[in-house]
Amino acid sequence: MVMDITGRMERMRTGARQRMMEMKADRAESQNEQLKAENRVLRDELQENRSERQRVLDLLERAEFTVEEPRKRRFRLFRLLLAAGAIYAVGTRTDTFQRIKGWMNEMRGQMDQMAARGTEKATDAGYKVGDVVEHTGRKIQKTGERVEQAGDQIEQTAKQTGTTA
Repeated sequence: MVMDITGRMERMRTGARQRMMEMKADRAESQNEQLKAENRVLRDELQENRSERQRVLDLLERAEFTVEEPRKRRFRLFRLLLAAGAIYAVGTRTDTFQRIKGWMNEMRGQMDQMAARGTEKATDAGYKVGDVVEHTGRKIQKTGERVEQAGDQIEQTAKQTGTTA
């Protein structure tokens, strides 16, 4: 009898081990399949990237880039500096820069005023919304108190009619 129980327990233990091993093997197999699929996707992406890179390299090889002579760039830079100097000279003689500075300061002041007004209006609107919410809350509280009073009255009425009946 003890041998039968021991043998039976051993068979159950062996069966459980086999089922666990099969479950592990199934899980490993499904993970392996997932990894293979992911590997295929990554290989395809890599191949696409390589072919795209090769296309870009081919285009770069076919493209002909012309290199300008440094003298032309120096002349352009010289013209730019000459024009900037002329504008500066004319601007300082006619006080144009001072007028532009004054105009920019005036615009900055106007923007500051607009921002202050906007902040003030937003604050006022916030207070108004707060007042409305507070007023609504008070109404809801009063309504709740009335409902509670009505419930108390109904309860008292029910008690009175229940005791007399």
